Amino acid sequence: MLFSALLLFLAAGATAEPRAFSAAEPLLLRRDGIHFRSDASTKKGRSEDANIVERVVAVVDARPVLLSELRLARQVGAHAEEADALEALIDEHLMFAEAIRLPQAALTEAEEEAALLSLSSRLPGPIGDPEALHRMARRQATILKYVDFRFRPQVRVTDPDPEEKARLQAAELDARIEAWVKDLRAAADVRYNDLNRRAPASR
Repeated sequence: MLFSALLLFLAAGATAEPRAFSAAEPLLLRRDGIHFRSDASTKKGRSEDANIVERVVAVVDARPVLLSELRLARQVGAHAEEADALEALIDEHLMFAEAIRLPQAALTEAEEEAALLSLSSRLPGPIGDPEALHRMARRQATILKYVDFRFRPQVRVTDPDPEEKARLQAAELDARIEAWVKDLRAAADVRYNDLNRRAPASR
């Protein structure tokens, strides 16, 4: 994934002691509350699904990735296909979990507000869940700050042409980030909620 595309999907926040979720028991949020779907309820057909407004689409190191997050990510991102958007969102969760461990990636209040305004401007319509958007903006800004601190100083390109220099710098930064994400994926436990879906091949 190129860094330019990655920026659009750096989108909640982590808690000190996250609750463990199982992809084998998809979380459902219906109008009458939150439930875990059993095999019996799964067989009831699509009439019950019509009342579902939330569910877990994947679990990343015991942290749930929700359908609402995926929908929001598709609104502001570059991936039209749901499967591609989910993979990018999983990468984003992994990067954020790593980034918040670095004190230098902590955001100031001004940085967080700026990130929220920038993300809001990319939405094609009204904000469905302001809190979810705020969490996404915080994650995005935290990851970008982490990248600037950890990887950008390592990029050293000399070229007399300013445009070519910028292109080469972007390409090297892309490569470093892709290698980082590959390492995060290799060490992560990622489970998909769709039983008909297969995990993607190793990157």
